[in-house]
Amino acid sequence: MYKIGEFSQISRLPVETLHHYDEENILKPDYIDEETGYRYYRKESLEKAETIKLLRRLEFSVAEIRAITETISSDDEMREMIITRKNEIRTKIKHYSQIEKELDLILKTIGDVKMKKIEAGNVGQIFLKNIDHVIFLGVRRKCAYDEVGKDFSECAKKAGRFICGKGMNLFYDGEYKEKDADIETGFPVKKEIDGSRMLIGGKALCTVHKGRYEEIGKSFAMIYDYISKNKVKTRIPIRLVYTKGPGMIFRGNPEKYLTEIQFIIEEN
Repeated sequence: MYKIGEFSQISRLPVETLHHYDEENILKPDYIDEETGYRYYRKESLEKAETIKLLRRLEFSVAEIRAITETISSDDEMREMIITRKNEIRTKIKHYSQIEKELDLILKTIGDVKMKKIEAGNVGQIFLKNIDHVIFLGVRRKCAYDEVGKDFSECAKKAGRFICGKGMNLFYDGEYKEKDADIETGFPVKKEIDGSRMLIGGKALCTVHKGRYEEIGKSFAMIYDYISKNKVKTRIPIRLVYTKGPGMIFRGNPEKYLTEIQFIIEEN
């Protein structure tokens, strides 16, 4: 027989774990000295120890291992138990794969901190920049401005891991409407997917509005003043890119929202 320390060395199971397995009735000592309380194990118990280690590595719980050691007596029964566990793992993989996709989506909508800092540097300034053509997945309908949230959610779920930029609203009216505004809501995507289209870019006249959406009129005024003074021609739709806004989890502080207004310039 082996003393518990020796058995621990051979089986590579800590003494504390052997005590725990004894209490849980899955690997009991073969002999306990009544005078000293020392535990001893036979050589034959090593095979059971190896089986327990294997099952623990396969993430069977102690309770499941106890059930196996108490009720399973053949390879066929063990095979059924393993098949059941394999199916459980497959279900978990599918579940966590979906969670991973949702986490990726949240990360994409939260966005890049560096980009936020760059855009924040243009707050209250008129600037020109070239905007590339992008594949755009959007939902266009007539509604009130505060009703587009569900359209963002719909597009985000559909685009998933293909999202490659900030959420945008395209405004086709060229004027403010309290309801029935012609708005297209969506995201740039990496590749063509069902419902996507090419959104044509070009040179754009831009500014970054910081603060509540209800106060964005003052930022529009800056751009319209510039357009009037410099006789610039622009084309519909007007684009609003939400660099920093209410997230999928937290609404955030509306005073710190960053919204880039883009007017594509009509060039001869």
